[in-house]
Amino acid sequence: MLKEMIQYCKDLRYTYSNFETGFSRKDVVQGYFADNEQGRTQELLYQNLLNVGFRRTPYQVVFPGQTAGIIRKVKPNIDGMNEVHVRFYDDGVISAELEHGRFTPGHWRKKRDDGSECLERIVD
Repeated sequence: MLKEMIQYCKDLRYTYSNFETGFSRKDVVQGYFADNEQGRTQELLYQNLLNVGFRRTPYQVVFPGQTAGIIRKVKPNIDGMNEVHVRFYDDGVISAELEHGRFTPGHWRKKRDDGSECLERIVD
């Protein structure tokens, strides 16, 4: 377990040293959207997801073009993954990933899965 925690700390340091995060991109943590039909549609989904338990977090890597990102725990765990991360982008793309918890050793090293089906179930 100690070896996993040391590796987790190394991965965390690497990520926060080499990528933008929610700490440096508070605009992404709060979410911002284009003033057009596509942006308004994204913002509507974003607000509805916040209303069903998604949360903003500064503990996120911000990818190029990302305008918002939110997370939510999922139960039961899906193949050991217990969070769904939803990201919104300036080109209209909305992506969802199933991940191991952000504060677990597996978060950086274990697989991530497409979370589209999980997101669709939540939206339904």
